[in-house]
Amino acid sequence: MKIVGLGLGLPLYLEWNNPPNPNHYSFVLFSGNLVQLMTENMNNKTKDEDSKMKFYMYSAHDTTLAAFLSALQIYNGFQPPYATCVGVELWKNSKMEPYVKIWYRNDSTTEPYDLSIPGCNITCSFNDFKALTKDILPGDIKKACQLSSTDQMGYLIPVAVGVSVLVLVIIALLAFKAIRSTNTKYRRQINEDNEPCI
Repeated sequence: MKIVGLGLGLPLYLEWNNPPNPNHYSFVLFSGNLVQLMTENMNNKTKDEDSKMKFYMYSAHDTTLAAFLSALQIYNGFQPPYATCVGVELWKNSKMEPYVKIWYRNDSTTEPYDLSIPGCNITCSFNDFKALTKDILPGDIKKACQLSSTDQMGYLIPVAVGVSVLVLVIIALLAFKAIRSTNTKYRRQINEDNEPCI
């Protein structure tokens, strides 16, 4: 694929048939946070079996699914069709040891496809899953994005509030002017229609 007129190729992370190296920083930023959240939720469940939370559901675009599958090194290179579903499930085996099972469903007329992360079976022990995905977890996302303490978004709220108030004041002034202009025009018309009484 080329950007029309410039002869430039698309950035590596946008090319469907050539996903970037799974250890590349883009996977940490694009999908690492989701994998980290899933891992934390599964980890919490293994520690607190009485937890009432049994199901987490995330909604995403096709590009997010492609990046997620690429980060796990199980992406097939084809754009996920509309309504594709990826399942990441936590199970226990007969020895009560937790394992992870991942499946992919892109057609409602067939059963989901079981997927296996390289270095693991279709049923991947939870410890192996954590070990295989640790390189794509961002940890502290601010650190992963290389934000310094001055880059924090603490200034954003006052600026947003200030801009919002300014916009509301401008809208109110314009509305007031429009109403006043209409009333003045109406008064002039009444005065012009009335003949002077002598």
